[in-house]
Parts: sequence; structure tokens; C-alpha cells
Amino acid sequence: MKYNHKEITADGIKFKSMLEWEVYLFLKDKSVSPLRYEKERFKIVGETTEYFPNGGRRKSSGCYYTPDFIFNYRGQKIIIEVKGYATDIYRLRKKIFIDKYPILSLNFFEIKNIVDLESVFSLIDDRLRIAKARGM
Repeated sequence: MKYNHKEITADGIKFKSMLEWEVYLFLKDKSVSPLRYEKERFKIVGETTEYFPNGGRRKSSGCYYTPDFIFNYRGQKIIIEVKGYATDIYRLRKKIFIDKYPILSLNFFEIKNIVDLESVFSLIDDRLRIAKARGM
């Protein structure tokens, strides 16, 4: 749920906010591939069963985290989360995701505006330049 945001539909995709749409356009201009919006889910908590005093029970299918954007850039899998306001639920899911998927969390970026997104690409390029210089 986005707070005080208007949904926008473009390219047949329903974005939850204007900023998510702007991020999509920026990434599309960068020609990142494949560019996926809310298409990949990560299980962060397994299936559970809740038991009740009356003998009843209820199964839960688990808990998932769905990042806003996932794409490949220069051989790196990048995860972008667009956040104007981070709810307590989001912060908890993010912590569990980072704990459960530490390799993916290396390229997990939370952005609040397009300038943050530009910085992400600069950071990734710098990391790759340093790794190349070290012969990695």
C-alpha cells in the first residue's frame, strides 16, 4: 500500500506511484534487461499452522517479499525498492529478506527519488571498476 500516491498505468503496467513510473522510465532508458516490475517474490517465512483452543487450526502459506524492480546490469542482479514512506511491515520484511538472502542484499537498493537511482548506477559502476582493478 502506498500512502497519498496515485496509481498510474503505462506500457500495460499498473504502477503504485508516480515515482515508480519515473523509475521504470529511467531504467527503460538505461536498457536494463530483463526489467521486471513486481514479478519476482521471495519467501521469507515458511508455511505455518495456527492452533486454536477449540481444536481448530489454520494454515498460512508463508510470508513473501516482492521488490519493486529486479533487473540485470553489467552481470549483476539488481533489486530496487522505491520507498516514499517505509512502514513497519516493510522494514520487518526487508530485515528478514536481507538476513535470508545475503547475496542478493549486496545489490539491494532503496530509493526515494531519481537522484538516488542515478547514484545506484554510479555505485555499481565504481564497484565493478574496483573489482576489475583488483583482478576479481
